[in-house]
Amino acid sequence: GMAQFILKACHDTSTQLFVLEKLIEAEFEFAKADWTTFMRERSRLPNRATGNFVLNTSRTYLHNTLAQLVEGVMAKRMEVYEIDPEKRPKTLESNIAKLSDLVRLFMDHIMSDETLDLMPLELRALCATVARLAPRYGFGAHILPLVGNLIFLRFLNPGIAVPEFYGVSVAGKTPSQRARRNLILITKVIQSISNGVRFGDSEQFMIPMNTVVDEYMPRCEAYLRKVITDPTGQDWKGVSKGLCPLDTIQMTEYTLRELAIAHRALSSYRDFVMAGVMQDIESNSGQGICTDFVAFRTSFDELLYTLGATPVIGPEPYTDRVNPRPKEYAVTKVNRKNKRQERVIKFTPSSLLNIERKPTPNPDKLPVASLPLTYPAIIKNEMMISEISEITAPPHQPVLIIAFDNDAKVETRVGYFPADKGDRAPRIYECASVRQRDEILGELFEICFSWWNTEAPSAYEVTKINRKGKAQSRVFKLSKDSLMNLDGTKIKTERHYSELDTVRAGDMPLEVWIKFYDEEETRKNILLAVEDRDALLLALTNGMDLYEDFSLATRD
Repeated sequence: GMAQFILKACHDTSTQLFVLEKLIEAEFEFAKADWTTFMRERSRLPNRATGNFVLNTSRTYLHNTLAQLVEGVMAKRMEVYEIDPEKRPKTLESNIAKLSDLVRLFMDHIMSDETLDLMPLELRALCATVARLAPRYGFGAHILPLVGNLIFLRFLNPGIAVPEFYGVSVAGKTPSQRARRNLILITKVIQSISNGVRFGDSEQFMIPMNTVVDEYMPRCEAYLRKVITDPTGQDWKGVSKGLCPLDTIQMTEYTLRELAIAHRALSSYRDFVMAGVMQDIESNSGQGICTDFVAFRTSFDELLYTLGATPVIGPEPYTDRVNPRPKEYAVTKVNRKNKRQERVIKFTPSSLLNIERKPTPNPDKLPVASLPLTYPAIIKNEMMISEISEITAPPHQPVLIIAFDNDAKVETRVGYFPADKGDRAPRIYECASVRQRDEILGELFEICFSWWNTEAPSAYEVTKINRKGKAQSRVFKLSKDSLMNLDGTKIKTERHYSELDTVRAGDMPLEVWIKFYDEEETRKNILLAVEDRDALLLALTNGMDLYEDFSLATRD
């Protein structure tokens, strides 16, 4: 949340670079004497902010640079370039030659003057900032590998290895297992070249590729030197001068959580902000945010006073990265007959689900959030966001009242569970605490802000082929963070997006193949229309992308 807020608040590339320089300095201090740890922990703020900046400014360049090369590898679905003897490739020598030629093809294109000229100045300026700061922190001998890590490890190689995540491949199109392996092997060699390190004991099967590594290391060094040289000869002044104030018109870009995080950070670190501004003014660097400290302090304190008490921001529910679980809220629902019902609330991109779940035995009175999920669960009804007419949250009470206008003409589609037609009685939800109530309220507001832009459906009728090869009629329903497998109103299984290993289109037009990390087999699913297949592929790959860090933690 904080990384996104920082970039959004800048609103101006030059301001973003100014702020990112401070974060990069902090990352150098964190790395201490080991350059290999620089920007390797993805959870750290400098890494998230620089990663978001690179994608925001250079996503089109990434696609234009890699799309044709990557799709060429993906098109050869059955080609094998495996060079690991333990995987018993039938044509080892031939595979080494093919892989070498592919690496040459990629590197020649990436490092060509024509491609370099198209690289956004913002990305090159960021690389130049890393190069300029490195000697100050004792990394002068590693400038080029550090820049290479930013260009290749953090940017180009992910686009090669997982093109569906980064918009390199056609939407909904994912590499086959063999093509994926080929792409990963290519990135291994490219990364070794950019690091200036030959393959050795850690990956002995890659040693035959050292011929290509040796061939391209000098060329890559020359390429990286060009990257950090301003082609305009202005020492990056064209992208690093001037500051832009926050544009209030763009406030709708922020999520409630981002704003709450920013409020708490400004309040908690008020003295650090004051000290930083004073230091900036005294340095007289010409980059200062302001020149009148007293006026700034007065305005800043007035802002904090106007905002009031800082909000309580708990960790995201269920953020166990090793064993992630879908987000849900256990509540007591009071229906129109004043009957109290234990329910679970879950959100899709366009609705609120009321779910009845079999109680979990809890003799030790453990917190509900720590209990294992029980299935099957039953979806009792679904409240579409577009039908909500009023939301009431009484002050200091853990209660949420939702009124909605359920038009009798609302179409019933597969995988949707509307309440009784004409039943407009308000729903009362008693929450475990005011904090939980506020979390639910926050999610409701965020979905209300974005639901109109949600074009894809959140439910898909499929024929699911189980482990025994039996065809089952099912509905795949997507929540904000999970894939639910429905049999009628029953949720048979539910898997967090981070548990997805691969999602790809099949050889037949309506097929989607899905594999989870804890399963050896890839499962076939058949949809009713090509449009549904493409929409499901896109939704699942976007979910995998969103929870990529969770997936890495799960595998580690």
